[in-house]
Amino acid sequence: MATLTSQQVTGQEALIPEVLLMFTILSSILGAVYERTKEIGILSAVGLSPLHVAGIFLMEFTIVAIVSSFLGYMAGISMPTLVTGLKVNAGSMWIVFSILASIGITLAATAYPVRYASRLVTPSFERKWRLEAHAVRRGDTYIVKIPFVISRAEVAGAVLYLKEYLQLFQSEQAEGPFMVERIKYREEKVERGRSRVLDMRVRIKPFDWGVATTTQLKVDTVGKTTTWTIIFKRLSGTEHVWIRGVRQITDVIRKQLLIWRGLKPEERQEYINKARKEGLQ
Repeated sequence: MATLTSQQVTGQEALIPEVLLMFTILSSILGAVYERTKEIGILSAVGLSPLHVAGIFLMEFTIVAIVSSFLGYMAGISMPTLVTGLKVNAGSMWIVFSILASIGITLAATAYPVRYASRLVTPSFERKWRLEAHAVRRGDTYIVKIPFVISRAEVAGAVLYLKEYLQLFQSEQAEGPFMVERIKYREEKVERGRSRVLDMRVRIKPFDWGVATTTQLKVDTVGKTTTWTIIFKRLSGTEHVWIRGVRQITDVIRKQLLIWRGLKPEERQEYINKARKEGLQ
């Protein structure tokens, strides 16, 4: 005697409302991102990378999804007190599945807005700062352009800030991937302006490889425009260790410049005043 087994799929009528709900959430999130275009520009100006901006929006949308699901659940189990005859099984697993589905839909809908927000910061395929995109190599010389915008009045203070920070590496016991053997500040004239220069001699860790390089941080000021350039010249040691050191030194300087932007105005002013007293005009 044969047994006939049949299966039935139900609930198709809820598919279209769920799709409409997903597009509604997507539209709302896109609107939220568009309204905050200026805020994204500010985040980029203070030094946040595209990954940081994307992380901020993803975290925000995650919190919204969880909080809204909780509020929706609380509102749902409170409905029987308002509607006579309505019964709700608050412990049903389907409620859990519904909440997880709503959170999943919200997070899925954030995929495009998060990418859109990050591309507003850097409209290219590169999501991270790369040395190769800003550097030119000529034999044992590396010339690195630092994309950093600063007002002319703050240049001297920022250079002094960097000098004091790099002086912390003037010891073999100092934490960091390199040691600054000497550092000196000087100024030189350039066409229609002047240049502030930090001359350094740097040894790259591990010291057993005997890698040494000269490092020049040049800040050219012409009118209201400032150009930040780092020039590396290999003196001795293995090439691949030197290239790694170039990346590390550049990364340290670049991050400190970003931190400079995050300082309070009064803290930046202190460095500017100190630079004037020391003759770093």
